[in-house]
Amino acid sequence: MKKYILTTLSAALLFASCDTVDFGDTNQNINGPSKIDPAGLMTGAILDYSNNAGRIYATNPTLYVQYQTQNVYLDETRYSDVAQDWSEYYVKAFGNLNVLINFLNVPENVTPTVLSQGSLNNQIGVAKIMKAIVTKRITDLYGNIPYTEAGNGIAFLNPKYDSQEFIYKSLIADLKSGRDMLKTAETKPKGDVLYSGDVAKWKKLANSTLLQATLQLSKRYPTTSGFAAVEFNSALNNAGGVITTIADEPWFKYIAADGVSNPYFASRPADYDITSEFVQSLKGTGTLKRTSNHTADARLGLYMRSSTGAGKPYGNPGGSAGGSSRMNLTLNGQDSPLPMTMAAYTFLNRAEGAARGWTTENPTTLLKSGIVISFETLYRHYKFNIATPTMTQAQFDNAMLAANAYADARVVDVTAEGVLKVIGEEKWVALFLAPFDSYSEWRRTKVPALKAPSGTFNGGVIPTRYKYPDNEVKFNTANYNTGVQGLTPAEDSNKSKVWWDL
Repeated sequence: MKKYILTTLSAALLFASCDTVDFGDTNQNINGPSKIDPAGLMTGAILDYSNNAGRIYATNPTLYVQYQTQNVYLDETRYSDVAQDWSEYYVKAFGNLNVLINFLNVPENVTPTVLSQGSLNNQIGVAKIMKAIVTKRITDLYGNIPYTEAGNGIAFLNPKYDSQEFIYKSLIADLKSGRDMLKTAETKPKGDVLYSGDVAKWKKLANSTLLQATLQLSKRYPTTSGFAAVEFNSALNNAGGVITTIADEPWFKYIAADGVSNPYFASRPADYDITSEFVQSLKGTGTLKRTSNHTADARLGLYMRSSTGAGKPYGNPGGSAGGSSRMNLTLNGQDSPLPMTMAAYTFLNRAEGAARGWTTENPTTLLKSGIVISFETLYRHYKFNIATPTMTQAQFDNAMLAANAYADARVVDVTAEGVLKVIGEEKWVALFLAPFDSYSEWRRTKVPALKAPSGTFNGGVIPTRYKYPDNEVKFNTANYNTGVQGLTPAEDSNKSKVWWDL
């Protein structure tokens, strides 16, 4: 019970709109509490997901896709193959949502007090969408994971591992059913600290996540009539729409307090430099450039403290490259906001779907739209639409003209480089603040052409997954062994591949 209270107290500090929480006596029935506070569980789940579950989760994806490199301790940069703890996701985010959904599905629990926190449809619908998003992150990182038996109390202390194929099809179904439960005419759900109960925006988030999830299966279902393409089109054409504007984007808001601050700030940001590979790719020149881009990209000055910085070659043990080569303080400040996802990602996913022949949309038009809105959301969240703007209206207008010019240049690159390659490269740049998504994209597409550094601990292979937690090996051995069989090769290693990674 303490974990729920602490989570909710943290959320109350972070979001002033949250109501006072009273969970009641959830200890009466461990497998199914008879009295909970739905809004508190929802707030806690979103908050825990936003905190990225600790340093290894907050920073390792940024290393594996070579946005950053360590400048002091190089173990993760050099791919140390150690077990990772997933309890923060399972106990808090996944656990809160599972308890909430199970509780609301028991008719006698649905009292007037519970309904005062939102209609039943809207509470369950949002919880199902959020649970699917959390589940996708865990399975993308590990492969086969506990799912159907996870988060269900003492009856399943050693839950079985479900296959990633089953999990993906289940989370796709949950995104759709959760979306279809949402009713704009009904009472808004409380505890929603992403959209303040705006279920129309949750519908768009569900559909945009469906585009992302189905593309993640493009190697398993590549054809235009296959499962992935069919579900992609279903989401794209759904009446709820997809994320197309900055107003549709869900952003995490942090405050300057321990436990509720920006996860980069909480992860010793001075220990990390932006890589020379990333810097040169955005400058459009250099021997370490990893993309086909030849045009200066002004987003470098938003991502890094100085656009003139050289960065640090990935894995180089030579110490820090200096403050100018670190992440911009406006991004990793203690109370700096971060995106959960962005309109740019949706446009670029639509561009990829079109390039694969899954839709009849124009891939280069969508590519340009994705690039331009990537610039715009960064300017608006970190320079222009903030309490103390650091750019004028005229400067913003000029910056957007430059963004359009850069996007036009990248569209020209499509002729020589191929549309899928340019789309993949632009996803890599646009997802700098969404490194989990970037890591999943890179493993699927291998774009851009990143290279492992010398002196790695795993034989020079960029990690393709996280290693299962030690507690699973010790206490859930039989199910753990079954889970490992879903990897290729069937070894619990950061070099093995998950099911969708062919």
